[in-house]
Amino acid sequence: MMNEPQVSFITVCYNGFKDTCELIESLQTHVHSVSYEIIVVDNASREDEAAKIKELYSDIITCGASRT
Repeated sequence: MMNEPQVSFITVCYNGFKDTCELIESLQTHVHSVSYEIIVVDNASREDEAAKIKELYSDIITCGASRT
């Protein structure tokens, strides 16, 4: 059974792949005192940034909004 995270970091991105990656890397580097999860919500970016982020960071929870 997996331990439940103590903290959830949730961020929304819209065409901000580089900034989102920097945020993820910063959290992974600096947060060690609590268990956590990172959730990235792609708000219909031009490219499927949620899929790109999931490919780079397999432990990140991602979801993407469809473009209408």
